[in-house]
Amino acid sequence: MRMHGGVTSQTKEISEVEIKSDKIDEFFDFLRKNLNNILGSTIEGTLQVSYEGKPGILIMGSYGTIRYEILVVCTNKIQYRVTAWGPESENYVSQLSLHLERLVHLFAEGEGKGIIYFVFVPGKSLIPAKAESKTIRFVQKLLLGNMVFLFAISIILSYVFFLIFGPFYTPIALVIAQIPLLFIAPWIVSAVMGDWRIDERHGDVFIVGVKIPFEKYHYILEKYFIPSKYLIKRKLYEGFQGDTIDPLYVKSLMSNYELDPSEIEIEIKRYPIYEIIKEVAAKFKIRTPKIYLSNILIPNAAATGLYPLSSAVFITSGLLVKLDIDEIRAVIGHEFSHLKNRDVLLFFLLGTVEYFTRVYLVLTWLLYLPGPFSMFYLIISLTAFFFLAKSIEARADIDSAEKLGLAGKLATALRKIGYTRIAMEKTLSGRLIAWLAWRPHPPTLFRIEVLEKIAAGKARYKSPWIASLKLCLKDFWHTLLSL
Repeated sequence: MRMHGGVTSQTKEISEVEIKSDKIDEFFDFLRKNLNNILGSTIEGTLQVSYEGKPGILIMGSYGTIRYEILVVCTNKIQYRVTAWGPESENYVSQLSLHLERLVHLFAEGEGKGIIYFVFVPGKSLIPAKAESKTIRFVQKLLLGNMVFLFAISIILSYVFFLIFGPFYTPIALVIAQIPLLFIAPWIVSAVMGDWRIDERHGDVFIVGVKIPFEKYHYILEKYFIPSKYLIKRKLYEGFQGDTIDPLYVKSLMSNYELDPSEIEIEIKRYPIYEIIKEVAAKFKIRTPKIYLSNILIPNAAATGLYPLSSAVFITSGLLVKLDIDEIRAVIGHEFSHLKNRDVLLFFLLGTVEYFTRVYLVLTWLLYLPGPFSMFYLIISLTAFFFLAKSIEARADIDSAEKLGLAGKLATALRKIGYTRIAMEKTLSGRLIAWLAWRPHPPTLFRIEVLEKIAAGKARYKSPWIASLKLCLKDFWHTLLSL
């Protein structure tokens, strides 16, 4: 972002999104309509332009004492420039840029249409038992949506342990108490998050996507699809013939909900999940773990278990919607690297070492050290812990790329599911924050860069462990010195 004499300008390329050449006019029309909905009467004019020989759209307007221009240029990649004049122009440019990038990603996902997804696992219940169980929903709400509850439980347990074991043995007792949880973690997570168990007999997942004109999307969703989602899903399933469903049947069904068949598009995809995971397990030379599908739109995959024989892999329907088959393979490969290398146990041991060091060394000597030292130690130790976690995640990327030969696919998967982080990491300060943040994953852009070098044949790593630590340290140091 550049600022000079009351003028603020931001120029950026959204490299993670590609617009097909035959969709560019639709894209500009989508931007025009939706920016008009967002900015309303502040827009004074819109022009179709050619900028350096590339098609574009220029939107001009004013908001109070601030004047602004939005230029968007598109071939396959999208570039934009947002400029504002006047007081508070920096904040206004940031807001306009955020609106613009959200609209770009929204169009890229559904090509200008809202999408409603229905997930089916043939041979399994249409509606997961957890969706109808009030008890399970209550537990999910407590465990997943209420951190205050979890924090309160941890305080109560710590206090009870303190009363029973006393100050010296309480930390040891707390660590020992977590060990059984490590063994039963796959069963706990499957009970809370696993909507469908995927196995050899029920190995395929079907997703039916109904694309609706964006201007009707929220109305149709709220009036019909949310109140009657299970009824509509049952009717859709009646249209399955063998392992497919006729798109004309789906369009006919949708006409009952104020939708003209000519204005909607149907997308039907089959995912052979069990076969994919079985293939990846063979590449990593471990037994196929238990597989669970969680019916949530957040794109994610995870693996848990102390050792491969008792492990489980979890995939969300949101991940399937976002990625193609090879990208899914590459992501699963990343998770299998965690299983193969027993990273759950490794994280537990690293956390235990840090905890005992803090409790038995730092706090013991606290009386002889300056007051801020304990806080300083906590910040440094946790930052170091999460930096090690980042190198483990980078190793899992390299491991997946080397064993499956899908480095490029893992890179594109990260672009698709991590675009918000990518946007924040495009500045050096954003990348440094990502390195220092107390979360286990390294900067997404760093991960993509490493994978793209492997895909291009510019890098091979005999020892993913050593390579990941070196690469993480090198990029962190380079980012720090470049500020």
